[in-house]
Amino acid sequence: MKRMFVVLIVGAAIALAGWLVLHGGPAKPAAGAAKSAPAPITVTEVVRKDVPLDLRTFGSVEAMASVALKCQVTGLLTNAPFTEGQAVREGDLLFVIDPRAQEAQLKSAEAARAKDTVQLRNAEKEAARQDQLFKSGITAEDIRDQARTAVESLQAALQADEAAVDTARLQLDYCRIRAPVSGRIGSLLVHVGNLIKADDVTLATINQVNPILVHFSLPQQDLGRVRERMAANPIAVTATLSGLASCTKTGTLVFVDNAVDSTTGAVIMKARFENADEAFWHGQFVNVTVQLTVQKDALVVPARAVLPGKKDPTFTGWQPTAPSRTARSAWSERRATTP
Repeated sequence: MKRMFVVLIVGAAIALAGWLVLHGGPAKPAAGAAKSAPAPITVTEVVRKDVPLDLRTFGSVEAMASVALKCQVTGLLTNAPFTEGQAVREGDLLFVIDPRAQEAQLKSAEAARAKDTVQLRNAEKEAARQDQLFKSGITAEDIRDQARTAVESLQAALQADEAAVDTARLQLDYCRIRAPVSGRIGSLLVHVGNLIKADDVTLATINQVNPILVHFSLPQQDLGRVRERMAANPIAVTATLSGLASCTKTGTLVFVDNAVDSTTGAVIMKARFENADEAFWHGQFVNVTVQLTVQKDALVVPARAVLPGKKDPTFTGWQPTAPSRTARSAWSERRATTP
């Protein structure tokens, strides 16, 4: 029995070894397998065209003028004949303050002027009589001088009266607040019926939106080129609303700040844009492009044909890190066709 058992084990081991030899070896490649196809080569043309040299940044829209309306006299607000947010023109009536107190002051000043005018006429007549009497030797010189002094004093008083009338009339004009600029008026901050003190609170704000400004900043490294270009010709600036590429305007650089911000190393600039359609609104963010110059007849290739590389310490130029797929394909094709 033991001999038969040993024979069975040896036979099983031989059968397992034979199966492994037949099925466990590495698969041989099929004869005549097709080689992998070469990578396709894309060909494009290098063209000549005018290329703008631009500086790109972002900025915000700023009203050409922002005017806070305040009252210059104390009184009761009786009327505000406008709608919040409407367009207003320079000179439009916006607020009316109760004018009765100012009208009374004007009448009082005019009455004082009239009184001094009558007294001046009488003093002039008296001075003329004293001159005649003095020439005839009837009156003394000091009496004539007193008459002339009275005339001069009343003339000065009349000038003061004229100033008082002008002041009262100006205070009356302050009771009617008009738009100092054309633009868009904001929210009504003080409603009709409130008592307003002079120079106390803002009644409303007007933003001049046509033309309009775009406020942005550029690094100090670009300041020299901008100033040099600005001295020669106006610099065109393009602004596009963020998220709305179709809303683009072209304006002109009009302001470069007189100092560089020491904390950021940037200089503030402003560009002026026509905004008749009011597409730009005070406070909006925009993408800004400053066109410094245009390079004429430059050689232009697609952006995907330019490869990133690294600086070789033994060579002053830039060397690519590896040939592109197009370059490798072209090299393989040349090698295959070379005898």
